[in-house]
Amino acid sequence: MPHIAPRARLAALALCLSAAILVSPPVSASDYATFKAKGADQVLAESDRLLFDYPSQHWRFRMTVKAPGDEARAMVMEVWQKDRNKRLVRFVEPGPVKGLSMLSTGDSVMYVYSPQTDNVRRVAAHARRQTLLGSNMDYDDMAQAGLGEDYAATFGEETATHQWLELTLKPGADASWSRLRARVDKATTMVDQIEYLEDGKVKRVQTRSKLALLEGVPTYQHVEMKTVSDGLTTTVEMLEQKIGLELPDSMFMKKNLVRGR
Repeated sequence: MPHIAPRARLAALALCLSAAILVSPPVSASDYATFKAKGADQVLAESDRLLFDYPSQHWRFRMTVKAPGDEARAMVMEVWQKDRNKRLVRFVEPGPVKGLSMLSTGDSVMYVYSPQTDNVRRVAAHARRQTLLGSNMDYDDMAQAGLGEDYAATFGEETATHQWLELTLKPGADASWSRLRARVDKATTMVDQIEYLEDGKVKRVQTRSKLALLEGVPTYQHVEMKTVSDGLTTTVEMLEQKIGLELPDSMFMKKNLVRGR
């Protein structure tokens, strides 16, 4: 069983699907060649930087869960992030999940607030791999802001348009999956697909698409997580993104999980 990560994976996304305007790639192929010459770790670090290296970010997402043969279920959540190590997630609709909130503050600390019990609890390390609201995303997937902190990269398969990176845990890292494969688009130097491996087999696949530029920030508008074994699919669509908001540190305190913003 893989170790549990303090930060989770959920990739960056963009403004309204109906309003976002697709633009030229934010990084040129020649720039990718420059990072490749510095090594696989530098390629991964640049992808993380382009997605998350901002003082603050705010997103509004629609998360839709669809199992084969079942009706799709949609939920809306808001996410606030500051300095890449503080993240607050709140579900805002529909009614049954409204108010469910998660807070990660770095240093492997995560809290969850349930409005049904009106209780805040710290999520133990062994529980962070648990899936959330019937989806195939777990508590860690709600919090991670990049892969480079936990994983060392080496170059894998290469095509004319993409470079695969083989990711393994760094010494002392505490991550949910001991091995990943990340596909980098050479036109943007950004990861657009992640494979999650266990016992040498791919268990989940995350695919990022609909890249747009918002306020100078390259952003994926659509993320799909698919479980290989049963076809369960969770899609996350960007409804809104804001960069550089003034977010007080008090917003990321345990007591404010109950009070709200």
